[in-house]
Amino acid sequence: DIPEDWMRFAAIDPGSQFAAAVFFAVPPSADEIHVYDELLVRNEDAAGFARQFRKKVDGYQFDAYIIDKCGSRQRTMGRSDSTFQHYAKSFAAAGVPESRLTGTQFFFGCEDNKARTLSLNARLNDGTLKFHIGRTVLLDGQISKRYYAKDNPNKRAKQKQIDLVDCLEYGVCYLDKGIYYHEPERPRDISTEYDDRVFEHFKNKHKNRQRS
Repeated sequence: DIPEDWMRFAAIDPGSQFAAAVFFAVPPSADEIHVYDELLVRNEDAAGFARQFRKKVDGYQFDAYIIDKCGSRQRTMGRSDSTFQHYAKSFAAAGVPESRLTGTQFFFGCEDNKARTLSLNARLNDGTLKFHIGRTVLLDGQISKRYYAKDNPNKRAKQKQIDLVDCLEYGVCYLDKGIYYHEPERPRDISTEYDDRVFEHFKNKHKNRQRS
């Protein structure tokens, strides 16, 4: 079990055939990232994924939810909203607990494939990425098929299903960009109303930078 004073966050790779999530925890006194759970859902819409995701996070305070930037910007036929908006609405409707920084919305994951690969490799090599035995079996299988031989560890393997590894890379990059440990807050009452608080926050932040 993860201690209550550890910071938690989750990274998500949306999709209609496969949708995935990896769950992370950071201890207060060590430069470590613990990968303690996974979720891989087949042939479910955003609402179905949200219901299963809630079972993984219910009762815990998460710092943030992270999502694949490229995939979440897409719009599918017959829908006017983006995948990002569709998943945010589905999370709120399913009663997914709000994270401290993103509510039932998301931060975008790193788009730079090379940066993500290098960041993950660095963590794997220095031993600061910890996997909880028996909790990430599917992720372990995808990692083994992600790269070529050790003589070229930065080149991607021709493996189609790497949803969980993508989530792993998003999570590692999220921390390596300078997000630091802080004391988790008590869970708040969740709201089922969708809004653009995250977008407004960053829009105002950008305006302030332009003025200075």
